[in-house]
Amino acid sequence: MFKFLFRFTNRIPWRYAVGEVLLIFIGITLSLWFNEWDGDRKQRELELKTLREIKNEILLDTIDLNINLAGYREMIRSDTVFENFFMGGMGSEKQPSVVPTGNDLAQLNNAFMITLQTSAYETLKARGIDLIGNDSLRLSIIRLYDFDYKVLESLENTGMMKDIRREMHPYFVRNIKMITRRADGHPHIVFAVKDTTALKNDDDFWTTFQQRKYLNRRMLTEYIGVRDKISQLSRAIDREIDQFP
Repeated sequence: MFKFLFRFTNRIPWRYAVGEVLLIFIGITLSLWFNEWDGDRKQRELELKTLREIKNEILLDTIDLNINLAGYREMIRSDTVFENFFMGGMGSEKQPSVVPTGNDLAQLNNAFMITLQTSAYETLKARGIDLIGNDSLRLSIIRLYDFDYKVLESLENTGMMKDIRREMHPYFVRNIKMITRRADGHPHIVFAVKDTTALKNDDDFWTTFQQRKYLNRRMLTEYIGVRDKISQLSRAIDREIDQFP
């Protein structure tokens, strides 16, 4: 039996056998390389898709941030008008008195909410946060969503701003009245001070007002900071996308 196998194998040219082995080896190697290349390509395409989703999402958030930013700027302006008229301003903020309008008074009881988009980030976490190959970019995304967004939403929706609005409301009701007027056949609500002297002497009102004024400026700074970080992240995403083949 062994002699038969020996004679049979001797009939096969050794060069042919080596060639067959080499072809098989090259074929397997090319197959493995292609599979790896194709996997990397699909991974990069998924990363690109995810980055575009995140960019679109944070740009939508910028719209909401700018709306609230405009609102806080208006409240800060109204705070200054209101304080200057009734109390003569505070230090360097003292300016010529302007009579507060109904809108200025309404701003005393104004409030905002912010709901930032996170679906693209949640999708990224489901796909695996390491999908983002650029370490610096990945950390910037994590920091924006897990820290900056959460801090802003907490301050605005459940934290100090909610508390100060709750404290301010009874003093607002005590000193400010709503008047319904008709114009062009439609009712319009305007605000007016009930008693100017009583308002000036309402220490609780002014203490809470000063706290609220400080927090309004604090929130303005927070909003600007988050908006700037979104802008920086958007540019970083663009640079990363430009590097894709």
